[in-house]
Amino acid sequence: MTKKLCKDCKYYRKDWGSHIFHRTDYWDICVRADQENPVSGGTKAHRCGYERMYDMCCGPDGKFWEAK
Repeated sequence: MTKKLCKDCKYYRKDWGSHIFHRTDYWDICVRADQENPVSGGTKAHRCGYERMYDMCCGPDGKFWEAK
């Protein structure tokens, strides 16, 4: 089984400002469609590091991960 990496997911977006400033990929963005913003109706963006940290989100095994 291959490891599910955020950078290989279709919901992954590189946050270049944070990448250059913090020198890490932890702050890159996950734009999963089921994370709808209740105020604007648009998609909420969460940080990849937080998404992978908690089981209620994507979790360490990447349960919402989809190939590009």
